Amino acid sequence: MLCTFPIGLRAIDLPVVADATVRAGATQQNFGALPQLGVDANSTSYVKFDVLGALPDGVTANQVTKATLRLYVNRLGQWGDIDVFRPCSDWSENTLTYQTKPANCPEGNQRVTIGPDSANNFVQIDVTKIVRFWADKTFVNTGFAIAPHDTLVSVFFDSKESVSTSQPAHLDIALTGSVGPQGAQGPQGPQGIPGLQGPQGLRGFEGFRGFQGPQGQQGSRGQQGNPGQTGPRGFKGDTGPIGPPGPRGPSGAGYTFTWQNGNESCGPGLLCETSKFCPTGETVMSGGCGIDDDASQTVAVRFSGPVNNNTGWRCQVKNGDQASSRPYQLFWNCARPPQ
Repeated sequence: MLCTFPIGLRAIDLPVVADATVRAGATQQNFGALPQLGVDANSTSYVKFDVLGALPDGVTANQVTKATLRLYVNRLGQWGDIDVFRPCSDWSENTLTYQTKPANCPEGNQRVTIGPDSANNFVQIDVTKIVRFWADKTFVNTGFAIAPHDTLVSVFFDSKESVSTSQPAHLDIALTGSVGPQGAQGPQGPQGIPGLQGPQGLRGFEGFRGFQGPQGQQGSRGQQGNPGQTGPRGFKGDTGPIGPPGPRGPSGAGYTFTWQNGNESCGPGLLCETSKFCPTGETVMSGGCGIDDDASQTVAVRFSGPVNNNTGWRCQVKNGDQASSRPYQLFWNCARPPQ
């Protein structure tokens, strides 16, 4: 029977069927059962949908008017840009590791900014080009790879195993096109020979949690069991608060200290980095990055600290102004030992 859809637009909402994260620090570890998908400098996540099984027969790429990937941000460590790619080869949720992860193919890739107010909200990413490739069989459906673009970005999305917020990834597809009338039903054919039993299907979605039953009587205390195996290492937590300053140390006998500064400029929308160094034989004792009041709303300091065995100071800033350059300053204090 010809599968048709009505004149005009038709929306298809697809739930995720497979998702997993890989981490550079655990190259042979599989994280397919975690309740969240991490994306940072050491982590890339993957999601997959049964697109061809949901599209009507005969749909062409031109009939796919829009495809949107929806991800729920359950925790935000550092806002920034991420990239969505088409994996060059297929992968499995239960066996995917950093060592076996597929390469990222550039066709149809999309960049999106995870803003500072994205926590506990949905992020929508236009993936129309990639879904059109699948619709006309240009490429095989291998899902989406979600990778960091900025080195400091750190974001966590809900996976399909999440039970706290339970907002797994979804793929929304809008179709358009016209269809002729349905033909008459043909006669029923003879019953065929039973086929072989198929492989076990994918794990279904978790059902709604039932009402809590009454508390039972407390049982007797059992024997202590053997210690269990150590679980996989969790994702890096948020940075804790800065501790109180320590006691002031003794002054340096015979050292000469010199404060220096320099003015820099960061182009529109860029991540800029500048290093300044002390004269030969001197050591940097402290430093900092400064932002003018006019630029403080758009320029954010990403890194400020010593480099090259404490011989210089480095500043890294992000200019959120997409239209113009913004100024910033470096300060560094050099110590010359007694002659």
